[in-house]
Amino acid sequence: MNICEQCGYHLKIRSSDRIELSIDPGTWGPMDEDMISLDPIEFQSEEELHKDRIDFYQRKTGLTEAIQTSTGQLNGIPIAIGVMDFQFIGGSMGSVVGEKITRLIEYATNNFLPLILVCASGGARMQEGSLSLMQIAKISSALYDYQSNKKLFYVSILTSPTTGDLYLLTSIPRAFYPFLFDHGRGQGKIEKLTLGLGIIRLELMTSTTSR
Repeated sequence: MNICEQCGYHLKIRSSDRIELSIDPGTWGPMDEDMISLDPIEFQSEEELHKDRIDFYQRKTGLTEAIQTSTGQLNGIPIAIGVMDFQFIGGSMGSVVGEKITRLIEYATNNFLPLILVCASGGARMQEGSLSLMQIAKISSALYDYQSNKKLFYVSILTSPTTGDLYLLTSIPRAFYPFLFDHGRGQGKIEKLTLGLGIIRLELMTSTTSR
């Protein structure tokens, strides 16, 4: 179960292993496996081309992108599920990851399926510039229709490491869930962080600073 027998520490696991643990055997039906990133803004750093980096992680992980999406069954109940993999460029969300999540949500909406998203991500893939940030709005819109309009059942599971603004339930002690921001002239910090079995709660305190 990827847990240290001496201290109870939860070891990180790959998305494929998490899928095997999460859904009924033989029910995994992958979606959009052939969808891959094409380096839309032709980003490059001093070290390497972003396209070469994508190719490297595809060979290293055996995945085409940082998320696997699928239909399946959980205790015999049909579900739609997406599982992110931090080993693929830190689980970062670019155009393909955002599109795969959106298509999964829309499929779940159209077929009235419970939706589970397992997150392990460092955030937006900045090598795709504003295109990566646009995925947030696209996913939020699809989720709004799924939850607010259709009133369907959605579960978000945050695994370590995940970065972002969150209030969650977890069973992973000593997990890593940082949140940092600086929006305009406002700055924020974590005021309270409670770890352990049960609830992790982040209470955020904002302050205004002049520049």
